[in-house]
Parts: sequence; structure tokens; C-alpha cells
Amino acid sequence: MFKGKKLNLRTSDRIVLIIVLVLTALIVALSLMQRAGLAPVHGSLMLYLPALIVVLLVGWGLYTLIRRIRRDTLRRVLIGLLVAALLLVGSLGLTYLNLMSTISIPQKYNVFTSPGGTHKLVLLRGLDLDEERLAARKAARLAANPDGTDENVAEDMGYVYKAYPLALAGLFYRTDADVEGTASIGYGSTGTLMMEWPDEDTAHFYVKDPGPADGGEVTVKFK
Repeated sequence: MFKGKKLNLRTSDRIVLIIVLVLTALIVALSLMQRAGLAPVHGSLMLYLPALIVVLLVGWGLYTLIRRIRRDTLRRVLIGLLVAALLLVGSLGLTYLNLMSTISIPQKYNVFTSPGGTHKLVLLRGLDLDEERLAARKAARLAANPDGTDENVAEDMGYVYKAYPLALAGLFYRTDADVEGTASIGYGSTGTLMMEWPDEDTAHFYVKDPGPADGGEVTVKFK
């Protein structure tokens, strides 16, 4: 009979493992909820949570190796370097994730309540990546200023808007709701996104004074 060696975990090891398990369970739960038509209002969590798990596991693994060093002075120096490296990587990683989430994930822009207080919806705003609208804004800019650069600039970019009913204390929104259309407004446009409630169960967004490539409508029906 072979006897397995008892796994001796320190308190710090148990804490890290518990945090990793909780974060993993949270990712799984959020993924299942998205499949069921409920998406988190702060969608960037689906980028941040896996990244946090990776940082925790890498840091924990390196710390486990370092603490086996018997020379106290060397061990303390290496732990200090590890903390500094994790802070640097974490800072750079957070900047990269912020950029990626801004580009790829619509962000919470505003929350609206129906006149009677019955319904709430969240307005999401993301970067407008439609090439035709980008080209139209660029053409309008060059027509107004022929000496302008032919390269794409911030003025050529834009935002795209969509709205969804809120659910579960406003932490999630219903992706399976009756929502039609999107609205887009250029980054430097004078257009304004307007909102109205034709009735208690219907929300309507439209663009007032649209500029080049601006337009579209969003209609959300709660029943």
C-alpha cells in the first residue's frame, strides 16, 4: 500500500484557492446567465475576472517557489521584487483591459425610468465600428476641410447606442427583450440622442439634429 503525502497548505494558500474558486464560480454563473438572456450591466467583468485569476495563480506560484529559499535576506528581496513586478504587470494589464473593453464591450451610459416608475432600462454606448459610417464622416470632414489629413482621426469615429430593460436590482439587463434598432452619433457631431416614452410600456430613442452618418432609432417594448 502506498500512502499519499499529506498536502500541507498554509493559510495564505487556502485564501488564494478560495478566492480563485469563488471567481471561477462567478464566471461560470455569469456565463450561464448570459445564455439565459441576462447580461451584466458592467460587461467588462467578463474580461477582468479571468485576468484576475491568472494574476493570482501566477503570483501564488512564484511566491510558493520563493518561500522555499532558506536565506531570509534573499527571500525578502525576491518577495519585494515579485510584489513590484505584479504591481507593474497589473497596472499595464488593467490599462490594456480598459482599452479592450472600451473597444469591444458596450458600456453603461445612462439609466432611465418610465414616467409611472414601472420600468427601468439601461442605455449602452459602444464604439461605432461600421466602416460605411466611418467613411461617410471622413468624407464630410474632408469636404469641409480639403487640406485635412486623409488618415482616420477621432472626428471620424462615433458611438453606437442600444437600450435594454434592467433586471435583478439593476445589475443585469435582458438581452432577450423586445428591442429594435440602434442609433449612432459621430464623436464630433452636434447631433443629440433624445429619449421619449410614447406610453408607459414603450421607450423610444432618436437622434436630434443629426450630422454626417448620424441617425437610427431604438425602440424598447416592455410588454
